Amino acid sequence: MTVKRIGFACKFAEINKKGEISSVEGLNTGGTTMAWGKRNKRDVVEQKIMDVAKSNILATHALVKKVATLDPQLRMLRITSDMFSFYTHDDYRDFWKSDDIQTSLERWMAPIGETARANDVRLSFHPDQFVVLASDREDVVNNSIREFEYHCDMARFMGYGKKFQDIKKVYWSG
Repeated sequence: MTVKRIGFACKFAEINKKGEISSVEGLNTGGTTMAWGKRNKRDVVEQKIMDVAKSNILATHALVKKVATLDPQLRMLRITSDMFSFYTHDDYRDFWKSDDIQTSLERWMAPIGETARANDVRLSFHPDQFVVLASDREDVVNNSIREFEYHCDMARFMGYGKKFQDIKKVYWSG
């Protein structure tokens, strides 16, 4: 049976007792800005973006677990593009692409994919608005490709791409 799904776009909110929409603690990601990064020393920035990455991974895993408890037609979740601050930025690409960081991200994100697969939670990605493959500017196209590669890295970290078509339940939307 094919289940038609609607899902959640990166963030999760509920209606609280006052009837207001409010973010659910522990289920949403955060980030930092390049402006903050430029004002601080490299080692401080690296520590901060790793702390944010760990927090985002935990929040995303908790969100996948939450979505897994919902009715089957609601088991769909778009993974945010801001999981790893500055992942595609020229100044921090070497940091994120280092073997030890890549290994850590794979180890930390694997449970997200395992939980999604075990509970039939469909995952998707949505690149940011500045991703334009059809641009007439070469730098925009190259940066767009880098952003898509980032999303592919996240899928691989979650254990997808190990066998033929194992990623067929992960979709990119735009």
